[in-house]
Amino acid sequence: MGMEKLEAEFTFAEYDSELFRLFGLINGNSVALTLRGGMQGSGSNDIEGVIINLRGIFREFDFGSWKPAEKATLKCTVAAHYYKLTIGARELIEIDAENMIRKINGVDQMALLQTILGI
Repeated sequence: MGMEKLEAEFTFAEYDSELFRLFGLINGNSVALTLRGGMQGSGSNDIEGVIINLRGIFREFDFGSWKPAEKATLKCTVAAHYYKLTIGARELIEIDAENMIRKINGVDQMALLQTILGI
């Protein structure tokens, strides 16, 4: 029942002081992030919305190497404890490590273990 750790990496095209305020824990709370996009199949006019919800902490900032006449970017790593993927109206994946929930296609794979443990 093991899984890889939940991590996400983002590359930002600018240095924003508000982003640095999110590093580590903020008053003991994690940061909530929502990523939105769309998917369109080949040869189709239909577009489905894609939403990814994450909660976690920014644990690493990679400033890369600065070079003259090149734009400096900032790569950030988020250690997540919550992840949810929704495509269209379907919640496909929801992982909540703190509450021992792992739903795939609406089925909580941890429910029986929670019952056995009395959680």
